[in-house]
Order: sequence, then structure tokens, then C-alpha cells
Amino acid sequence: MLSAAGCSKSAPTRANLDHRDVDEMVAQMRSRLAMAEFAQDRNPQSPRMTIVVERVENRTRYLWPASDLWAVMNEVAAALSSPDIRQHRQIEFTLPVERIEEARRSGLFRHEAMSGRSPTHQLRAVFSVRSIRDRLDRVDVYDCHFELIDLHGGQIVWADSVRFEKEMSGPSYH
Repeated sequence: MLSAAGCSKSAPTRANLDHRDVDEMVAQMRSRLAMAEFAQDRNPQSPRMTIVVERVENRTRYLWPASDLWAVMNEVAAALSSPDIRQHRQIEFTLPVERIEEARRSGLFRHEAMSGRSPTHQLRAVFSVRSIRDRLDRVDVYDCHFELIDLHGGQIVWADSVRFEKEMSGPSYH
């Protein structure tokens, strides 16, 4: 960070994600989830797998209010709770109890997806970012690392990351 004459330390700014970024993240995650070893043999007769999106962390340098971070995860969980995944693989996503009312107000989840919550697995997400810079432009490369934990045995049954880029412009003084 620069602190020479005329320059001062800059405060962290807000994360700059939009719906296209979330859509890209969801598409990548849906594809990776479908190819995951634990999901390969699942079918309509498999025991129900209920995944609660339990923890999400911001390890970026940006300020990212918890409500915004959870709004992103609400969209991810809602998109991954598609009828195809629910009916053909018996996998359902839900939210922590304290986030259910917020999700209902947002309209992202159906009421029945919230009833009968009996999670078998926990999904954790960690966001990080790195920047690629030249003199005038910068690309922020966001990484969201997911871990799926079996609540009965405590082991990680799936881990993967999705990555997407945001082009930024203007000088950077970090």
C-alpha cells in the first residue's frame, strides 16, 4: 500500500459481484456437483441427502456484509435445489434455521424446501480473491472453495472450487 506524499492507505472496498457472477458460479458448481463421485451413483431410490449451507466466509480484502454474502449463498442453494437434482438424485439444499425467514422473504426458496429439515450434510464456502494488475487495469480473480461434510461421520465427502473473474479499471493503489 502506498503512503507517499499525496497518497494514503486505502480502506477496503465492497465486493463487486453481480448476478452474472453468481450465475457463473452456480453453473460451475452445478456441473462439478453432477460429476462429484458421491453424486454419481445417486438415483430416485437413494436415501434423501439434505445439505445445509451452514458456513460462508469472506477471506477477500473487500468489505462484504454478511447479509450480502448470505444473499449470494441463498441464490446458490436455491439454484442447486432444482427439481432435477431433488428428484433424480435425492439431493436437497437448505439453509441454517436463522437464515430461513430471510430466504422466504427473498422468494428464493419454496416453503416446502424449508420444512422437514433434517440435514445429513453440511456445505461450507470460503471466498478469496487475488488481483492480476497492469498499469491501468486490474482483473480480480474470485475463488469460492466448497467443502461438503457428512454430518454422521464428520468426513469431507466432496471439496471443489469455482473461479470467476471481474475486470476492473483505473489505477490500483493496494
